[in-house]
Amino acid sequence: MDHTRKSTRRSPREKGANGRKGDNWTETKLRVRMEKAGSSKELDLSHESLTRIPPAVFSLNDVEVLDVSDNPLGSVPVDIASLSHLKELRAAGCDVKEVSGNISRCTYLEKVDLSRNPGLASLPASMKQLRYLKHVGLSGCELKTLPENLTLLVTMETLDLSQNELTSLPPGMSALKRVRVLIISDNAFRTIPEPVLSLGRLECLVMKRNKLNNSRGDLKLSVPSHLKTLDMEGNYSLWCCQKGWKILRTLRN
Repeated sequence: MDHTRKSTRRSPREKGANGRKGDNWTETKLRVRMEKAGSSKELDLSHESLTRIPPAVFSLNDVEVLDVSDNPLGSVPVDIASLSHLKELRAAGCDVKEVSGNISRCTYLEKVDLSRNPGLASLPASMKQLRYLKHVGLSGCELKTLPENLTLLVTMETLDLSQNELTSLPPGMSALKRVRVLIISDNAFRTIPEPVLSLGRLECLVMKRNKLNNSRGDLKLSVPSHLKTLDMEGNYSLWCCQKGWKILRTLRN
């Protein structure tokens, strides 16, 4: 038997190093994928079982939309800063527990979807530098309280907090003066949270399927004066105080 022949079998360590999800994506392959999808600015890598964003992605500094949803990434990495023209980041269902502060260097970022990430307890304070940020999605994150630093994002116009476990909102919500759409459906609110009244530009409040219950006849509701749409489908029968009715009559059908 020849004992001098070298084995071609890889050790477990080598297999792990060479088989890391994301290492087989080249810049050329990514651009071909984008072209086949009909967009040179949008990259969809959702549902690819990636454990990290492929390094080649960060060479595509002209990408405006990046979708890495439903991959077990664990974080939004520091290299996200390389995507200087990014306008929309979709990272829903990625088990994200940490978002790098370098996301603030994505200067033109307008929309961030971090839904279905139940381990997300905070956002980097540096995100307050994102002056074009308009939409933040945090639905289905099992939140009992808002992620730390969320109320620093004062440029937000749409905030989706649906499908969580919220029973109240913090007074700090009053800092979100530009919010026009607030979605808090499928939580555990028993009335319209008081901080909502301080959202002077709020036009649409969606709070379907919460726990508003007027069985005792003492539930009172008030809404911001500029509100145009109030959707409370799936709650119990409601009663508004006289002042509340006057405000509600101004809502558009």
